[in-house]
Amino acid sequence: MAPLRVVYINSQLRACSSNQLIIWQGILIVGKRALIIDDSQLARMMVRKYVTQLREDWELVLANDGEGGLAEAIKSPFDIMFVDFNMPGMDGIQTIEKMREHQIYAPAAIVTANVQDAVREKAENLNVGFVPKPITKDKLANFLKLVGM
Repeated sequence: MAPLRVVYINSQLRACSSNQLIIWQGILIVGKRALIIDDSQLARMMVRKYVTQLREDWELVLANDGEGGLAEAIKSPFDIMFVDFNMPGMDGIQTIEKMREHQIYAPAAIVTANVQDAVREKAENLNVGFVPKPITKDKLANFLKLVGM
């Protein structure tokens, strides 16, 4: 039997289940949810493909920029987020900073070809993982293992 997972939203017990069951603003959410934010459609599709192969029962939501990803994260909760660094408007670090301002603390990874130490340091300061592009199934699997998913 799977361990019991209890979910609190706004400091109130809202639901519990052996898998995951959340009631968020009157919406029932069952299972894990991942948010993929990248301005490149090809990159979004690659992350989606590999996450689906690794976790076929997860619900995936895609956004093509930081503003869209932030709006999705404010609208309903996610268990994990994959965020590109180089995007028009808000970059990935700025997007995650804005999410933190909105009390959104789901595990996140900066997914980027920009492997400069300064970018890694900014990600570490936000307690965010770092997944270098090109994306592979193994890199995503390692990150999921690292965050216990």
